[in-house]
Amino acid sequence: DVLIVGSGPAGLAAARSASQASARVMVVERDRDLGGSLNWCPAIVDDTDGLAWARKTCEDLREQASAELLTRATAVGLDEKNRLVVLQLLSDAPGNDDPASGGRVRVWRIEFRQIVLATGAAERSLVFPGNDTPGTFTANGLLEYANRFGLRHGGKAVLLTNSDAGHRSACALYDAGFDVQAVIDYRKNLDASVIGPVCDRGIDIAGGRAIVNVDGKESINEVFLARYSDNQIGEATGSYSCDLVAVAGGARPRLDLFARAGGELAYDSKRDLLSLKTSGLIDIVAGAAAGDIGLSDALKFGAQAGQKAAGRCELTAGKLDAPSAEPEISNPAAIVWSIDTPESNQALSNQWVDL
Repeated sequence: DVLIVGSGPAGLAAARSASQASARVMVVERDRDLGGSLNWCPAIVDDTDGLAWARKTCEDLREQASAELLTRATAVGLDEKNRLVVLQLLSDAPGNDDPASGGRVRVWRIEFRQIVLATGAAERSLVFPGNDTPGTFTANGLLEYANRFGLRHGGKAVLLTNSDAGHRSACALYDAGFDVQAVIDYRKNLDASVIGPVCDRGIDIAGGRAIVNVDGKESINEVFLARYSDNQIGEATGSYSCDLVAVAGGARPRLDLFARAGGELAYDSKRDLLSLKTSGLIDIVAGAAAGDIGLSDALKFGAQAGQKAAGRCELTAGKLDAPSAEPEISNPAAIVWSIDTPESNQALSNQWVDL
């Protein structure tokens, strides 16, 4: 009945909601683990640990004969007859329980009545002179290394951001054991409720600042700051000695499958992300893929999407039972495409879009 691509907070909420309406549900997840960002981002869902909630939700779904969960399974395309092709990575030989050996691929051709796209979002980098120097990571990448795989760099870190989400990431990195020295925010007027938890952890706040130079060739040794306002660089304001720069530049919705299915995208200048313009073959998109970046919205709209999909299958759903999380504060982000530093020795060609 209902096929859900993605098993992050929105995808699991959709699967749970559709299943409660007695729909036959299949979840397709390209990762080895279900739960998406809940595997590394600290969260509280329904008054419990976010990852524990995800695992319990998956256990409940697996206990139902009408639900199936696929992992290491990548959705590659669908057609106008509601058929999805999925490639699932299997172990190299029958009897080997380790799919990581990756010797075989199973091709699934799945026919469905309704599809929900819940593919989430990737964290974007930020551009600054020397940002390809080893030691530059996305904040979520560092969190995933630490909280999912137990890998943590022991050096000093600074975090560069343009949004409130970066301050939450700084706190999460600190709590994961990183030595976070400072949060550098392009914005000048920062919400006290956003920076409060950062200050409580003894982390410096550098508002209205930008990184204009990096010292170090084989690795980062120091970052140099200058005042930043209205896309203009001002006077130099000092530096931080560090080994890592974590960047938190907002979200990029993962809409590759949506676009391949005929959907059109448009740039939303207010939220600084690509949004849905026309639907093509997929018209139910939930969570961060739809621009609902916060966990609270992802859970709520994910549950609504699952219920909507079940309703289109002519299945009667009861009152919506959406998982809950505390809403995140979300002040406007600064939209920064590049750092113009005419008085420095760094040229624009030394700023890289990708790490």
